[in-house]
Amino acid sequence: MMRKPGLQALLVASLAAGVALVGLCGAWSMDLGSLRRIGQGAFPMATSILLLALALASLFTRAGPAGERPAARTVVMVGGSMVAFALLLPVAGLVAAVIVATPICAAASSESRPLETLALGLFLAAGFAGLFVYGLGLTIPLWPE
Repeated sequence: MMRKPGLQALLVASLAAGVALVGLCGAWSMDLGSLRRIGQGAFPMATSILLLALALASLFTRAGPAGERPAARTVVMVGGSMVAFALLLPVAGLVAAVIVATPICAAASSESRPLETLALGLFLAAGFAGLFVYGLGLTIPLWPE
């Protein structure tokens, strides 16, 4: 017997499907390439199709019991961390943006400790610099210009 999806499930699935359709529209005119040499549109097309499939599948899965709502502090600090990273990246560079965003995000939890947060920020900054700038060759500024 199939269950009727609730309003929240419909809204979440609609949002995910809308994002997937925007991604599909954006990737539609891009070159997909071949299996040996994928083009610039292959990854956005594949992730958009996967997101659309997950949105449709979420309508037919049985949800478990409702969990607790996240605390307002958690939502504000994680969101603030993303905003800080986005604003600092072009001005201060990747290293500073990651080191500043990490403690803001860590403040969402009462269990985070300053020394561990600093170590995590340094580790993430080094890892992101190694992966994105040196490994993938992306033109992201590491330091302020």
